[in-house]
Amino acid sequence: MSSRPSMPVAAFDVFKYCPLITDGAVVVSPNTGHHGTTTVQTIWLAAPCPLLSKDSGPANVTTVALQERCTDCYSSSIHCPVPEGLLLREYQTFLVELNDNIAHVQINRADKVNAMSEAFWTEIIDIFEWIEQEDAVRVVVLSAVGKHFSSGIDLKMLAAVANRMGEDAGRNARVLRRTILDMQASFTAVDECRKPVLAVIQGYCLGGAIDLVSACDMRYAAADVQFAIREIDMGMAADVGTLQRLPRIIPDGIMRELAYTGRTVEADEALRIGLINRSFTDKATLLDGVMAIARQIAEKSPIAIEGTKAMIGYMRDHSVNDGLEHVAIWNAAMLQSPDLKLAMVAQMSKQKPVFDN
Repeated sequence: MSSRPSMPVAAFDVFKYCPLITDGAVVVSPNTGHHGTTTVQTIWLAAPCPLLSKDSGPANVTTVALQERCTDCYSSSIHCPVPEGLLLREYQTFLVELNDNIAHVQINRADKVNAMSEAFWTEIIDIFEWIEQEDAVRVVVLSAVGKHFSSGIDLKMLAAVANRMGEDAGRNARVLRRTILDMQASFTAVDECRKPVLAVIQGYCLGGAIDLVSACDMRYAAADVQFAIREIDMGMAADVGTLQRLPRIIPDGIMRELAYTGRTVEADEALRIGLINRSFTDKATLLDGVMAIARQIAEKSPIAIEGTKAMIGYMRDHSVNDGLEHVAIWNAAMLQSPDLKLAMVAQMSKQKPVFDN
């Protein structure tokens, strides 16, 4: 059996999303134990599953050990019995899939114009923690279900924060500061991801949604896209990353105009000012086009991609000389990877190299 990437599923989620398991298996007896230093969940299946091997236990049962953050069956050395391309975990506000080394992360609140609820902010951190840890993910495509990318922060969440306010100004300030810092951390997780993150944007991209896409490596949009920094119309300064990250993407004067006025930017202007890399006629061609770019990136050496992104990020707040020294130190280690030799041989033989995760 070929290796599969590990996936961030809770112990019983594997039965929820894998038809090859649920069709022929019933959970008989779950229990928790330890394998070395790793806590595992052992589940006995009443009927054999073709993806799993038999192990010790009651007669005619299959045992699979599920680690806390993956579905490794340590006893039979089967790596992740969940097939690629299925949902990795059930989230309230996201869908997450893995195919061809591309993690496709979709905001999934189309009925609420993909507004960012309280669960959104915690779930995106969980997702990007998994992406960081999972070597099978080489590139991330971030998109949204439905007509619009996102209308920004859910107003119900803001109302809930307001309801926690009391009469003590000092304690109110502490609650607000903590809330803002926690929300900032959600998009910092995207910004600091070691793998490239490509944003697929259609329809509304308002307020907090601009904070999110400005944390991505590249942005691509459909012709119907509408960007607006709407916080100014709510009587506040944008505080989750737009004012810190967008000036590195578009010219300073344009940035100030958009932040001060809250006016809408459509696809043609977004392309002209550098807010997006490319525009597409509609959502379908947009997603196809971005997935094609993602596949190109995924075919490269993951060591080289990670190093390239790290160097670009380092240059945000360092001098050229610092950057040159940093890349020299980095490559002194990374050039010892077999990827360099593999790429050179492939170039000479005019074949496409295949790199390990």
